Amino acid sequence: MLGIAPHVLHHAGPIVGAALIAGTGGTLLFGLIGLIASVPLLLRVHRRSGGWSVPSGLFALFVAGFAVSTLLIGPAIRGDNQGSHQSSAPEMSGGHTGHHQ
Repeated sequence: MLGIAPHVLHHAGPIVGAALIAGTGGTLLFGLIGLIASVPLLLRVHRRSGGWSVPSGLFALFVAGFAVSTLLIGPAIRGDNQGSHQSSAPEMSGGHTGHHQ
């Protein structure tokens, strides 16, 4: 579900979709969603392990995975050489409709 969210959100309108998922705002939004989604798992692991060391390690693993995805994999997929410093304004030409056919 979270994987298709950017595509679904951009259909709400180019400006609304871009405002929600572009750049730092989108990264923070989806990072927060991932963190909130992991809280029940972390609490369950805490109850079973009896301490906070295992949940803390899992949280660190989540942060590391999210950082690698955001800083390395995302720019590689987009073709950015400089990370997320480029403007990500929505494309207003007719190129958008090609992937809906």
